[in-house]
Amino acid sequence: MPKSVAVKTAWIGAVAVVFAAVISGVFSLFSKGGGDSGNVVQEMKDSPQSIQAGRDVNINIGTDRSVHAPSAEKLLPKKQIAGIEFKNEKPFVEQVVLGNESFRGYRFRVQIENKSSETTLIVKHVKLVDLQQLEGNAFKAWMNAEPVYLEWDGTKSTEIPPQDKVLIPFARIYPPELQRITDGLLSGGVDTPQLRFIVQPGTWPRKMTSHIPPGTHRFKVQVFFEKGPPAEIKLELEWPGTRRETPDAMVQEIKITKL
Repeated sequence: MPKSVAVKTAWIGAVAVVFAAVISGVFSLFSKGGGDSGNVVQEMKDSPQSIQAGRDVNINIGTDRSVHAPSAEKLLPKKQIAGIEFKNEKPFVEQVVLGNESFRGYRFRVQIENKSSETTLIVKHVKLVDLQQLEGNAFKAWMNAEPVYLEWDGTKSTEIPPQDKVLIPFARIYPPELQRITDGLLSGGVDTPQLRFIVQPGTWPRKMTSHIPPGTHRFKVQVFFEKGPPAEIKLELEWPGTRRETPDAMVQEIKITKL
């Protein structure tokens, strides 16, 4: 169903619910006696304009009774104001200098956008879910994969102001020279480049290897907020197991596509 039709249908349904409740309340109170039918008719006549304008209405029934009718806007689902994006190019693929500028690695980042003109988004957490690997002609769950929490970039505030965008890393590749220093206890070996998701320390499940083996993988990145629905992106990653010296060469070597 087209979005415009769905929204219109939801609005009509919401208004119908409101007036069904109002009519029910009116007849219930009338059956008990009392009430001024002239006032009720006039206020019910004015109510559609109030609800359409997004205002609550109180319909008076007699001198000391009223039925409260919430606006249709409050009955509709909350609007998604967060967007999430990835492109296999700079600045989504970033070369980083590490270890007193001795090593150069790569980080892969999703962009989170606050589309609202007035509401600040507050990020609660970021999750990696539905990790799969291509086996033959079908994608299958990878290594008993389970959801894991990605680490929020410590240089970024968890607040995203209206109309603002932030880039948050979800995976990285370090050169072997740096891996020998930082990744000695991790799976995959340290003498060849390894692709690893950037997870919160100590949260990677023990039954899953911490490196992503060469091959084709699919996964979702979900961003949850203090208020409102989460944002989600599904990506496909082709990883040949090699690392290049420049960002332009790297994006040709490892391909990450938004599905």
